[in-house]
Amino acid sequence: ITIICITETIYRKQNYIPYLFSFYSIIAFSFYHFLLKPKKFFNSIKMKSFISYMGLLLLLMIVNKGGSTNNYLVTLRLLGIPILAILCITYFISINKIKISFEKMFNYMLLFLGPLLSNLIFFGDFFGGRIWPPWDDGTGPVAGLAAISIIISVYMLWKKNQFLYLIPLYFSSVSIIFLASRGAIIALLISLIISGLYFLLGKNYRLLSKQTLLFMILIVYLSNMKIADGIKERFDDIGYILASEKRSSRMFVLISTYDAYIERPLYGGGTGSFLSEYLSRTSEFDINIRRHGLGLIDAHSFILQNIFEHGLIGVVITGFFFFHLITTAFNHARVYNVPTFSLILFIVLYSFTT
Repeated sequence: ITIICITETIYRKQNYIPYLFSFYSIIAFSFYHFLLKPKKFFNSIKMKSFISYMGLLLLLMIVNKGGSTNNYLVTLRLLGIPILAILCITYFISINKIKISFEKMFNYMLLFLGPLLSNLIFFGDFFGGRIWPPWDDGTGPVAGLAAISIIISVYMLWKKNQFLYLIPLYFSSVSIIFLASRGAIIALLISLIISGLYFLLGKNYRLLSKQTLLFMILIVYLSNMKIADGIKERFDDIGYILASEKRSSRMFVLISTYDAYIERPLYGGGTGSFLSEYLSRTSEFDINIRRHGLGLIDAHSFILQNIFEHGLIGVVITGFFFFHLITTAFNHARVYNVPTFSLILFIVLYSFTT
């Protein structure tokens, strides 16, 4: 699955592989198993309550149609297909009872992410103080992968006392600085602070250690890199936006979502309504000065997209899903002594901005 996903990412720019090819491959492979044993498929989904909520959310997306048929299908493909693929992966894990140590799994993830992030650093295109991936897939998804790599590297460095993980920590840190994704950086810092405090206060670990010293040296070095100025500019923009001195497409989305929710608080506008109504809810002045906003096909926020399209019902289902996901990850991290809580907390926080 990992090889398919990364192959798709690298070759998509050349149009050798269609968009979401990896997800379609996973679904197609599981569909064969579903035809043979459908009962087992549904039982595996019911095993965990947070997976059940994900299934409910997918069902809501399918049933609650909004906007034109074309916009409905575009949105369903963009948001529904990945959710269905995750359900299929959960099914395979449950029926095959895959046995692999967490340390090996994390090493595999870092092994596959290494070439991806190195490719970004050495061959990415610079613009406006940040970098764009050479495979032309946007900064958000790659920044998320870099943040996941940082969390795993920090875990292996502190808990396993393996200094070799300073190498992936360095490359992933440089990558997230180059990408200058505000959402990824904020979500990463919050997740590391919360899980770090629990780790340090809940156990008798020494705060002053070789790992801490090396980590601080790395932070100082990264903060003095010239490219780090791009992050400062990106965060300075937030102040200008809040002071109405600069326009942002994310602010347009926030205002449009608020208006849509007030009009249709319970069910929202339905799947595809954001794509159909976004421009009509944005002033002509804002469209003219922010022309690339015309290219938005989603809200760039899993939460705002759900509020806009599925109202209170979508928010409640998503809220229960996130709550059970976080509590399950927390208990899992406590039992197995792995960074699942940090990883899931990051993903949940990042869903507010991507």
